[in-house]
Amino acid sequence: MGGVRRAVRGPRRPARAPGARPRHGSALTWPGGSDPDDGAGQRPGDPGDLLDGADDEGPELVHRRALGPHDHVVGTGDVLGRRHPVDPGDRLGDLGRLADLGLDQDVGLHGHRGSFGAVRGPAHATGRARGPEGRVRQNGVMEPSAGRPDDVSVLTVGELGEFGLIDRVRRIIGSDPRVLIGPGDDAAQVATRDGHVLVTTDLLIENRHFRRDWSTAAEVGRKAAACNLSDINAMGGIATALTIGLGAPASLPVAWAEEFTRGFVSECDLVGAQVVGGDVTAAEVVVVAVTAIGDAPRPVRRAGALPGDVVAVAGTLGLAGAGFAALSRGFRSPRAAVDAHRVPHPPYAAGPQAAAAGATSLVDVSDGLLADLGHVARASGVRIELESSRLTVPEAVVTVGEALGRDPVSFVLTGGDDYALAATFSAETPLPDGWTQIGRVSDGEAAVLVDGSPYDGDPGHQHFR
Repeated sequence: MGGVRRAVRGPRRPARAPGARPRHGSALTWPGGSDPDDGAGQRPGDPGDLLDGADDEGPELVHRRALGPHDHVVGTGDVLGRRHPVDPGDRLGDLGRLADLGLDQDVGLHGHRGSFGAVRGPAHATGRARGPEGRVRQNGVMEPSAGRPDDVSVLTVGELGEFGLIDRVRRIIGSDPRVLIGPGDDAAQVATRDGHVLVTTDLLIENRHFRRDWSTAAEVGRKAAACNLSDINAMGGIATALTIGLGAPASLPVAWAEEFTRGFVSECDLVGAQVVGGDVTAAEVVVVAVTAIGDAPRPVRRAGALPGDVVAVAGTLGLAGAGFAALSRGFRSPRAAVDAHRVPHPPYAAGPQAAAAGATSLVDVSDGLLADLGHVARASGVRIELESSRLTVPEAVVTVGEALGRDPVSFVLTGGDDYALAATFSAETPLPDGWTQIGRVSDGEAAVLVDGSPYDGDPGHQHFR
């Protein structure tokens, strides 16, 4: 991984299935075991459990990477370990991330890319490649595809893509002088008679943005609140009030709705925000629509990065993406990654802190570091150059990457869902506590480069693919 800082690794415990041939000595299970009832949010029905090499059976090892439909590799009760076989065709298409129609930005959960095969690092070839969602990917920045923009009668949302759809909606809704900051940032700013407010909204849909067999109701509630509170945070503000729209099947237990609400409120308490109302309706699956309102003395936008600025991050990157990858393969460890997927931990103090320090641009990392910095590069008309040697890769991310045959740095660059913050500051500005420099801003075509080259892979999550 070439100079990337890793967190200190914990102890490793070997486990080997009876009769299975060890690979390079033995199969490795996740380090740092936990019991089903250790308070980590696990409960009956959760996929997988950590096996103790002393008294449990380990996973069956299959020494081949091209897996057939009848190959037995892992099941929901197995342990995902380092060097386990990888199915290059396994795709994570069951969960997506949230589209924020009014704000031209995704704020959401769990939508990770492609297969579990190794993701290549920076490419040294340039040029344009047609990516999913009918958009053209150039230098790590996603752009709307030309597609068939005039033939609306046959054009589908999937062909147009998320940002192409948002552009059309923006043209329809128009503008208003009372809208001080409109679509294009993490939140809008609207003038009122006695001041101004920040407004953001997000939508979560069961089995696309969360699964009830993966997360408790309280965890879903906390996540629903966190992704909205993070939007306000990403403007340098603090949320003050939220409303909740809940769609639910008639069969949904009342206890689930109550636990969801308690989790939602507990996350709001972290910033002192209050739930002030909402709506309830019938739906085929659980649907959660949240609107958050907040305030910022000096909102920081995406358009503001200048050549010569430094690029910095606050919060953790890669854990939630790695946790999603592990859960998608039927495992519930390593704990740090899985727990980060279930409940993100945005650095709520870092947004106002960055604004007060004079940040020139600010964005939260919901779709992936490269994708979200791509928004900043486009909005500011600059090139952003990242240095992989400055990135910190958590130990749990290293563990998942090695087990799934994937470069751990790819989770940090493209994973999303941790709701960390990325910002640019003048080179003369001392970085606030908790912020770490990872690159710089330069002149040039709007792009995000890693170690001087375009990233060879999707920069982050995309809807409608």
